[in-house]
Amino acid sequence: MLKMYLRAIGLIGLIGVLIGCGSEPEEQVRQESPPVLVTSVKAKQVLVERIQKSVGRIISKGDPVIATEASGQVVKIHVDVGNRVEEGALLAVIDPKNYQLTLEGAVADVEQVKARIEQQRRLVHRYELLVDDKFFSENTLDEAKTQLKSLEKQLDAARSRSDQARRNLGRTQVRSPVSGVVQQRLANKGDYVGVGTPLFLLSTRAMLQIILPFPEGVADMFHIGQTVRLWAPTAPDEPVETRITDIRPAIWESNRAVEVIVDMANPGSWIPGGSITGEVVVETYTDAVVVPDVSVVLRPGRKVVYVIQDGKALERKVTVGVRRLGEVQIISGLSMGEEVVVDGAGFLSDGARIGVVGNIEGEE
Repeated sequence: MLKMYLRAIGLIGLIGVLIGCGSEPEEQVRQESPPVLVTSVKAKQVLVERIQKSVGRIISKGDPVIATEASGQVVKIHVDVGNRVEEGALLAVIDPKNYQLTLEGAVADVEQVKARIEQQRRLVHRYELLVDDKFFSENTLDEAKTQLKSLEKQLDAARSRSDQARRNLGRTQVRSPVSGVVQQRLANKGDYVGVGTPLFLLSTRAMLQIILPFPEGVADMFHIGQTVRLWAPTAPDEPVETRITDIRPAIWESNRAVEVIVDMANPGSWIPGGSITGEVVVETYTDAVVVPDVSVVLRPGRKVVYVIQDGKALERKVTVGVRRLGEVQIISGLSMGEEVVVDGAGFLSDGARIGVVGNIEGEE
């Protein structure tokens, strides 16, 4: 019994010795643990934009349908699908024979009336001389003058008919009102067409319409006049800045969406039917506080940054906003100019000792 007691006392003493020997080195290790090496950056204020991106399509804003202004048989077709035409180019010819005859008759009427007017003027002049010499009645002179005025009005009407006939003859030549590409040809040689019959559909690149689809859930973010930046595949490094001209709903079989519309002049090389990348600036923060996005660390139930003070990293809870180009907006929890940890932030805890080995200057 005594042996068992002594053995227990010895075992307790041994445990005490081991605990005593182990605690001192552990405390020494804790006191001598090196600081965590990190890089830092100062929070800055910059202009931050909240944007919505989309890939849309380009269509021609003006696809004119070329229709006839004269009726008759198509006697010539000068272009076909795919041909590029310039403004004023001759596209087709309607049989001009009847219009030519009408013009010739109208011109003859003009000449006939002009001859009658000249004859009436000479008659009026003679009557005026006879009246002055008291050899002729003034009533007869007045009748001659009235007849002359009537003939002059007839001449005006004849000239109007002649001008109209000349215009109608010119309309037998169907010309392009704009420069573009023949997209469709709607008539053939020998067809009889009436006034207003479509002959050609042109596609012109001068004016374009950009259509950017977005989910219905972000529709409330858009309004007419907002800034839009566009990138075409043919010029990916040359963004074009413009503004929203219209917003319209678009209901498809699979979902509902909203389409942002931009009407604009072609900047030079954009092709109708092609794709386009666009971003709409839906909100602008002129003095936003930003830090590199790697500075923000996710902890249970919160997002934090580590502010550097007196060689320590102090945990600071923050609210974040827009993320863009490797930076994140800090809405609350941090002020401009405060120095925060960048590389190494994920390995820190509140109050940890740190050693700053470099400062990172964020790009403006």
